[in-house]
Parts: sequence; structure tokens; C-alpha cells
Amino acid sequence: MNVKEKAQRLLNSMYEASCKSKDHNKACAIVAVNEILETINETFHGFLDADLVAYWHNVKTEINKL
Repeated sequence: MNVKEKAQRLLNSMYEASCKSKDHNKACAIVAVNEILETINETFHGFLDADLVAYWHNVKTEINKL
């Protein structure tokens, strides 16, 4: 995915997550974590320490608990 496509995808993701409620920040944080996880997967093709991936999944879980 090129830079322009990624920028458009992020913009679309944030727009979809924006519900203008008190959960807005939570939804945006989840979008950001999902982007991080996807970038890790696309960049390293699964050849990365599982601790890093687990960390971000845990961050996402904690966000959902808030």
C-alpha cells in the first residue's frame, strides 16, 4: 500500500470510528492500534517477536475495558 492509499485508509477509518459521543476517543484509539498491528504484520510478514504483537493486542483489550 502506497502512502496516499494509507493516508486515505486512515482518514476513512477515523471517519467511520467518529460517532461524536463520549466513546469517540476510545474508537479512535482502537483504530490506531489496529493500524499498528496491521503495519507490523505487513512489514515483518510474521517474522517479529510475538511479544510486540501480544503487547498491542493487550493494549487494545485494555482500551476496550475503559
